Amino acid sequence: LKVDLQSVGTDLMIVSSKRGRGTQLITGAEASKHKLLLFLHIDSQVPRHFDTLAWHTLFKPGVIAGAFQFGLDVVHEEKKRKQVSWWFLQEMRLLEWGTRRRAAKMELPYGDQGLFMWRKTYDLVGGYPDYRLMEDYEMISRLKVYGHIATVSGPPIITSCRRWQNHGYLKITSMNTLIILAYKCGVSPDTLARWYYGQ
Repeated sequence: LKVDLQSVGTDLMIVSSKRGRGTQLITGAEASKHKLLLFLHIDSQVPRHFDTLAWHTLFKPGVIAGAFQFGLDVVHEEKKRKQVSWWFLQEMRLLEWGTRRRAAKMELPYGDQGLFMWRKTYDLVGGYPDYRLMEDYEMISRLKVYGHIATVSGPPIITSCRRWQNHGYLKITSMNTLIILAYKCGVSPDTLARWYYGQ
């Protein structure tokens, strides 16, 4: 199915894929014909002029890929803030701060920051691995061999806080940390996916 989005002067192509995060990202990249690729989570909203921001970022010397500043809807949207407790809001502000610092200082953005790169870079590193989980972590590791991963200077990408709201800040943060450590120790992505999704 192809839908012409005349209001923004571009086309949207909807493609179907088998389940699995890595599989879905690979399918989308293969379907795209553009030389600039942006990988976006469905619950994340890009800022205005995101394409121009990405373009300018990739032209910086030594930059191989980029991502947007991390933002959470509950922090940036007044309506959302009114629906949560003061304590949860502080936890989300801490999460946002820590994620931004990690991405800027360690060049470790994750998928919910909207990773982007030239198609030739995507092909150079072999594309996304066909993993159910940890596909973004592995992609970042591959990219860092070839250059820097820059964070866009500008408005953030806005991501839903639903997962932390449903399961709690400490539980999700602890689970994410455990999964990364387990992956570094050689636990397979399929096993990690079963831990993460509970199946």
